[in-house]
Amino acid sequence: MTIRTTLTALGLALATFGAMAQATTAPAVPPVAGAASKPVDMNAREKHQEKRIEKGMANGEISKQEARRLKMEQRGIDRAQKRAEADGQVTDKERARIDRMQDRAGKDIKRQRHDEQKAKPPVDGGLPKQ
Repeated sequence: MTIRTTLTALGLALATFGAMAQATTAPAVPPVAGAASKPVDMNAREKHQEKRIEKGMANGEISKQEARRLKMEQRGIDRAQKRAEADGQVTDKERARIDRMQDRAGKDIKRQRHDEQKAKPPVDGGLPKQ
């Protein structure tokens, strides 16, 4: 009987130790680390779209009115992104919504750059004034 009692006590001690070890270990992928890196990707994508608009204006593929509309769309994406980041973490649902908005904006930029309308290119080549 004493061996059985000792083995039972040892088994309980090992099970308790194992449960405590699992509870105190850090998760393999911290949720904050993944969330912190993705807004950077959203910002990079947005900057790329803004460059596409500027390039389209510089070579006459996008008129001033089209650029104004496309930039307004980009500002809407900025606002949505800031609202999503306001609580410190962007949820999957918020990220999916922003991705859809960026997809739509990218298609709009492509459509405006490849439509038959041609704007007269600016005299200075569309370069920013210094």
